[in-house]
Amino acid sequence: MRELARAVRRAEEAPEEFARETIAEAPAPFRARLAKPRRAQLARALEAFAAFGPEPRAAGLALGAALRGASRLVDALAFVRRTFPFLKGLEPYRLLQAWDWPLVLPDGRRQTLFYRLGVLPGRSATAGGMRLACEAAERIHRLTGEDARALDLIVGVFAGAAPGYPPALARCAPRPRCEDCPAAAQCQYCKYRPPAGESARRSTIKDWDPRQRPRERLAENGAAQLSDAELMAILLRTGTARETALEVAQRALGELGGLNGLDEAALGELRAKPGIGMVKAVTIKAAIELGKRLASAVGRDGQGIRCARDLYNRFQHRFINAKQEQFHQVCLNTKHVVIAESLVTQGTLASSVVHPREAFRDAIRNSAAAVAFVHNHPSGDPAPSPRDIEFTERLEESARILGIPMLDHIIIGAGRYYSFRDRSEFDARAAPDR
Repeated sequence: MRELARAVRRAEEAPEEFARETIAEAPAPFRARLAKPRRAQLARALEAFAAFGPEPRAAGLALGAALRGASRLVDALAFVRRTFPFLKGLEPYRLLQAWDWPLVLPDGRRQTLFYRLGVLPGRSATAGGMRLACEAAERIHRLTGEDARALDLIVGVFAGAAPGYPPALARCAPRPRCEDCPAAAQCQYCKYRPPAGESARRSTIKDWDPRQRPRERLAENGAAQLSDAELMAILLRTGTARETALEVAQRALGELGGLNGLDEAALGELRAKPGIGMVKAVTIKAAIELGKRLASAVGRDGQGIRCARDLYNRFQHRFINAKQEQFHQVCLNTKHVVIAESLVTQGTLASSVVHPREAFRDAIRNSAAAVAFVHNHPSGDPAPSPRDIEFTERLEESARILGIPMLDHIIIGAGRYYSFRDRSEFDARAAPDR
């Protein structure tokens, strides 16, 4: 839409000539060079332009003031699209650029450059994709302090999208020249691209001896024979252009600090790892949660609670890497076999607020003959606080009033637990079953 911008500017600078050449019936020279569809589009544009004022100069000034009055690019784009709804694709951006609005044109080649540098999650010709590209360019503009117009020219020349510049200057064209690129250290594409002289085809797990492949080893020898990285590689299924699934798993486990770090890592942190992404990150988190549930479900149905150690064995896996205190209730029958359990409340890093009324609600509902309580200390130290002691005394008093014996209340820490019934702390790794 450079023709429209030119016409608007001429309306400001030379209204008489503009009226004579553009609004008069005789076609203007620049109008005569346009194809018929573009002439019709320009006619609609001039009609929209005329809505800004009764005469060309006033209309041009009003349109220019409206564009300059928009403080953000998104506002300027919204204004252009409302005023000229027939503009499609890059045309609103070209119009703003022709009107000297400071932006980097979000065309395909510039988006490819940003994507390779890792500042864009992907390339897209949609309105949302172009908006993200402009926002990425604005961030670069703020970080570098480079003038937006100069930045657009630099990016265009670098990506081979600037007309009039020799292709030899384009380092990041569709076929990039990474070997002499000054941005190679920051470029994600260059990082995972096969080095010069190496075959473009990487060795994959399929090229390995079948006896070394993780899936085949699991099928033949069982999951217990595989390393953590091999099990994770089976979940990942595929790697990257430079790494196999096993190498991706080894790198991720090394960076996160093993399985505990993998469990503690947020979904966003995990998906940001090269070679993982959203789908694989969700798969890993689901597998970890299934493992926790399986560990806590062992012996759940009809399990008898004989002592504090039984409660600890039942709940220890649920509190691994827990960030908040959780208070659980276990309902027992006359033989101290579990008939129900529930999470009563989940609190903060240091405490959970529980009322005895809530603690015994499920015990009454399930007609429990006895009850036990379990909560954790995210700090890892199971020693009870004065508040824990006071609350346990209130639980014991409520149990006596309700006629439901309280078997125990234990606090679980990192590999240890504290039993109020025994009034002592045990190292769960060393204490024998009682």
